[in-house]
Amino acid sequence: MIKNRISVVIPVYNGHLSLKELSMKLNKTLTKICPEHEIILIDDGSQDNSWQIIQELHKEHSNIKGIKLKMNYGQQSAILCGLSKAAFEYIVTMDDDLQHNPHDLLHLIKEVEKGYDVVYGVSKTRYHSPYRVMGSKITDKLFNILLKKPDHIKISSFRVMRKETAQKIMIASRDYGYVYISAATFKVTNRIQSIYITHNKRKYGTSNYHFYKLLKIFIKIYIYYSQNPLCKLFRKTEPIYEIEENTFLK
Repeated sequence: MIKNRISVVIPVYNGHLSLKELSMKLNKTLTKICPEHEIILIDDGSQDNSWQIIQELHKEHSNIKGIKLKMNYGQQSAILCGLSKAAFEYIVTMDDDLQHNPHDLLHLIKEVEKGYDVVYGVSKTRYHSPYRVMGSKITDKLFNILLKKPDHIKISSFRVMRKETAQKIMIASRDYGYVYISAATFKVTNRIQSIYITHNKRKYGTSNYHFYKLLKIFIKIYIYYSQNPLCKLFRKTEPIYEIEENTFLK
């Protein structure tokens, strides 16, 4: 059992098939390892009945919260929204597709408690689409070049961070029209670590990543996080996300 409480932030896009199973597994694991926890599910403009499932889970479990965004803003924006609502000392981010194993949370948290601000859980064997595997490798190289990321540190969407680090990320991102959480992370702290964890095969649906989408992400990372002064000309200041009125289920 750890001392600190945990907020789990999960961006949801067309994840209705996995949400109940994921929430059950998370609640079972978190009940064993921490005194209090919450799960925040952010519906990022899903086209299925994900929001209906989130509402049902909220009614059944007082620790499950829900947020519905006005449209599909993308995974990174949805995570930023979740970070802004997270209440507890440790904040976990993970995917909604059951490929991240809740049992690995304790390993990540123990690493954070060694003094790190953020710890990533990465896998040597990733059951992702070829495009997403390729995208991860290119993103890793971009971070090495643009943000001076040490080569031995790998990034993923499965991580634990301290609440104060999340607050710094939100401050660093507030004047931008785009956010990439890991890029913002390397802007605010160098106390970052990664450890190897398990990675499950995708149980439901297919990946939303494709070549054009990944290309747009790479271009935006360069525009918003490069030191190139010309990039400022292309940066927008529009809202990163907007919450649909009266849909924050506390």
